[in-house]
Amino acid sequence: RPGAPRSRDVPARGLRGARRGRGSRGRLIAPVVEPVEVRAIAPELSRPLRHEVLRPHQPPRDIVYPGEDAPSALTVGGFLGERLVGVATVHPDPERSAAFRLRGMAVVADLRDRGIGSLLLVRCIEHVAATGALLLWCNARTPAVRFYERHGFAVVSEEWEEPDIGPHVRMERAVG
Repeated sequence: RPGAPRSRDVPARGLRGARRGRGSRGRLIAPVVEPVEVRAIAPELSRPLRHEVLRPHQPPRDIVYPGEDAPSALTVGGFLGERLVGVATVHPDPERSAAFRLRGMAVVADLRDRGIGSLLLVRCIEHVAATGALLLWCNARTPAVRFYERHGFAVVSEEWEEPDIGPHVRMERAVG
């Protein structure tokens, strides 16, 4: 309708904003009206949001992922204006050659199911592919499994309970 805000293209390597439809929790997806900028950030800038969304039982200074400072690692942030609204990290897996691990995928609660997580994940997948790696894996919370499946991941483990966090499964996808 005239005068109503419209979704705009998101300035993250030509990606577009979220589509209308159902989100991972069955809620109607509302597109992000403001453009979301996805850019590389220092890992320490992601820790307060990781703490808020993923690990409120741990102090932010303790939410450090081994490998997040590796030369080929990447931490990305999604920004609405100057507000950091989502983060994700990929780093090489020291135990598996040509594999990367995705960790710390988090979007602030009031902006979930609007495509921000997809923008972050696609940027991480592009980065991993550019390194020549062949596999990307993560330990996914079970409520997020459908989100990851929509991005080409498959469950490769039985479910387990992560203390203080909840049920998880391991997921993988080919890259490149």
